Amino acid sequence: MKKPYSINILGIELTVMSDDEQEYVDRVASFVENKLKATMGDAHISDTSILSILTSMNIADELFKAEIKYKERIQYLETKIEELIKMIETKVSL
Repeated sequence: MKKPYSINILGIELTVMSDDEQEYVDRVASFVENKLKATMGDAHISDTSILSILTSMNIADELFKAEIKYKERIQYLETKIEELIKMIETKVSL
């Protein structure tokens, strides 16, 4: 069941609804605030709409790159598993 949580990001008070615990919601809020601050510092942007869009783009970029690495790792592991299965089958059939 979703519960309301109060968070503060860049001095803006918000209430969010989440199924997760306060600690997790705070962790997510902190992550977002840190990303916003990093974007703000890098680009010297004070317009919160533009700042939010650029930060969202940065987070999406990180997500997509992590997803690519995850898929590559899964493919690597699947290949290794197939190789191990073939080795075992070869040893068992001797």
